[in-house]
Amino acid sequence: MRHSSVFLLSLFVVLASSCAKQGYPSGGPRDVQPPVAVGSKPANALRNFDRQGFYVEFDEYVVLKNANENVLVSPPLKQKPEYTVKGKGVQVSWTDTLQPNTTYLFQFKDAVADFTEGNLMPSFEYVFSTGPGMDTLMLAGSTADARSGKPWAESLSVLAYRAERFTADSTDTIARFARPDYVTRTDRQGRFAFHYIPAGRYRLVAFDDKNRDLRLGLAEAAAWDTAFFAADSVVDSSAMPTLRVSVP
Repeated sequence: MRHSSVFLLSLFVVLASSCAKQGYPSGGPRDVQPPVAVGSKPANALRNFDRQGFYVEFDEYVVLKNANENVLVSPPLKQKPEYTVKGKGVQVSWTDTLQPNTTYLFQFKDAVADFTEGNLMPSFEYVFSTGPGMDTLMLAGSTADARSGKPWAESLSVLAYRAERFTADSTDTIARFARPDYVTRTDRQGRFAFHYIPAGRYRLVAFDDKNRDLRLGLAEAAAWDTAFFAADSVVDSSAMPTLRVSVP
C-alpha cells in the first residue's frame, strides 16, 4: 500500500511538472520589425475623394505615438484630425470641409508602433484628391547651420507658401500669422521634401516649431529662402535649395 502511494505521488509530480512546462513555452527571437500597412479604406491615391476620414490597416496590432504631432497633413486643416486605434489599424477622421480639386497628403512620421515591442514605423503616406486629377510634383531641399554649414541635426518644420501671397510688407509676417499652403518636416540628415504639390513658385521657411502650431515664433531658430519652383519627382540635387538656419 505504501509503495502504491509513493508511485501515485511521483506520477502526480511528473504530470504537474509537464503541465507547468506547457504553460510557459520558451520564447522565440525578439520582434524587431515595424508594422507594415496592408490596406486602406478608401484605397490610397483615390480621386474624387468625398469622405470625412479613412482607415489604414496593418499586419499587426499597433499603438499611436503623439499622432497630433507626428502626423503631418498637407495642406493643413483648420482643425486637427482625430486618430483612433481600431482593430489592427488606425481610423483618421476630421470635421473640416476639404478644398475642391485639391490633393491632400497625410504623412505618418514615427506616429505608429507595434503593440508588443514598440517598433516604430518610420514613415507612411496616405494621399487622395478631392478632384478628378492628382498633383504629382515635388520640391526638395536641405537645412544647414548658418554658422558651421553642417546639416541641421534637429527636426524642423518646413512650410511652403505660394510666392504670389507675398508682398513687400508681408515677407516678415506671413509665417507668423498665416496658415501655410503645404507643410513637411526634415529628417535626421536635415533633408526635406514636399510631395504631391501643384506646379508653381513657392517660398519656404524652416523653423523649430516647438508647439506644433505652424506659426513662426520670434525666438525660434529659422531660415528663409527665395522663391523656388515645384519640379518633377526626379530632381537635380545641385538645384535643391539649402535653408541656412540661424538662432535669433
